[in-house]
Amino acid sequence: MGTSRRTPNSTPGQESWRVRLFRAEGRTEPLGAGVLLHRRYVVSCGHAVLPAEPSSGRPYEDLYVDFPGAPGPAEPLRARVVEGRLIPPRAGRGGDLVLLELEREPEDGVEPAQLHRQIPARGAPVQVTGYPSDLLGGELAETVLLGLGDPESLAGASRPASGPRPASGWVALDIEDVPIRHGYSGAGVVHGRSGKVIGLLTHRLGRRGTTHPADRLDHASLIPTETIQRELGLEELGITVTGVRAVAGDIARPVRASAGEEPDPGLRRRLVRWLDGEMDALPVEVVFVRQGRTGDLDTLRGTLLAADREQQAREEVSTAQQPARGDGPLTGAIDFAVDATTRTVSSLIQRFAERAGLDSGPGPGHEGFVPGPRHEGPARPGPPG
Repeated sequence: MGTSRRTPNSTPGQESWRVRLFRAEGRTEPLGAGVLLHRRYVVSCGHAVLPAEPSSGRPYEDLYVDFPGAPGPAEPLRARVVEGRLIPPRAGRGGDLVLLELEREPEDGVEPAQLHRQIPARGAPVQVTGYPSDLLGGELAETVLLGLGDPESLAGASRPASGPRPASGWVALDIEDVPIRHGYSGAGVVHGRSGKVIGLLTHRLGRRGTTHPADRLDHASLIPTETIQRELGLEELGITVTGVRAVAGDIARPVRASAGEEPDPGLRRRLVRWLDGEMDALPVEVVFVRQGRTGDLDTLRGTLLAADREQQAREEVSTAQQPARGDGPLTGAIDFAVDATTRTVSSLIQRFAERAGLDSGPGPGHEGFVPGPRHEGPARPGPPG
C-alpha cells in the first residue's frame, strides 16, 4: 500500500536532479523521467526513448529534457543517446536502460545526484516522482519494496524447463493503491530512510497469465544502482557511484582454476539453493572449505560473484570449470559478503551498516520520510498506461 501527492505545477524545492523527458522541444510529448548523474549525463529507461511500434530499434531522434526543480525557468535541453549505452528491455533478463548526453550543461542551481549502492530490502520505504501527461508538474508516490523478482519471476517463470532463468536482479514495487503509471519510468527511487537514490523505476504493462490482479496488469520495479553500473559502465565515464559493493574486494577477484583442481559442482549446487531461498534450504548454511583445496574456495567465490548484480558479468564465462548462467543463483540473491578473517567486529558492523543504509540520516528534502497515512486529500490513482 502507498500514498501519493498530486501537484499541478512544478514544486519549489523539488530536487534539481530530477529530469522530465520529452520527444519534442515544446514539451508536448512527454516520455518519462530521468536522473541527472553528471553535468552532462542523464540516465533513464531504455523503453522511454524507443518507439512503441515495431521498428529497427532505433531511438527517437528529437529528445529533450528539463529540470522541474531548477531554481528558475529554463528552456529544454536537447539530448542524444550515448553510443553503445542504449539497452532495450530483455524479457526476464533486465536491460531497459539508456544514458543520454546533454548538448550543454544545465543552468546554475541544477545539481546532479549520485546513485548509491544499498541493500534493497523487502519492506523498505521508497519514494518516486513521476511526470504523467495529466500532471507534468510532478506527482510524488510513496510505496515499499516487495523483494527480489521481475514480473516473469513473480509469475513463476524463474525456473523454466530449459534455458537460462530470469536474471534481471530487479526488485518489485508495491503498486496497490499507488498511481504509478506512464510518466514514471526512469524516475530516481529514493530510499525513505537513507535519502539516497538507490536506482531507477521502470514501469511496464503486464500480460495476462501473471499473478497480478485482473484489473491491474501493469507492474513497476526498481532497477538497482549495481545493475545500472554493470549495464552502462558509469564509472568508465567518470560518473561517481557511491556505497559499499555487495561482494567485497577481498572476495571479488577473478575466479581461477587451481592447478590440478576443479570447482566442486556439488558445493555450487548447495550454495545456489541456499542463495535462492529454496524451501528446504536452512536459514543459516555452514560451508566447510577443505584444507588445501583451493578449488573449493574458488567455487565459493565464483558462486557469490554470480549472484552479485554489479560484478557477475566479469565472471560469467561458460566453460567446463565455470557452469553456464542457467545453473547459477538468481541475480541479486547476495546482499553482503566479506572475508572476515582479517576484519574486526567493529569494522564488519560499520561496513554492514553502510551497506544497509543505516549509517546516515535522510538526505536534504526528505525529512525522515516513511510511508504512512499522510494525505493532502484522498489519493486518486490514475489509469494504467
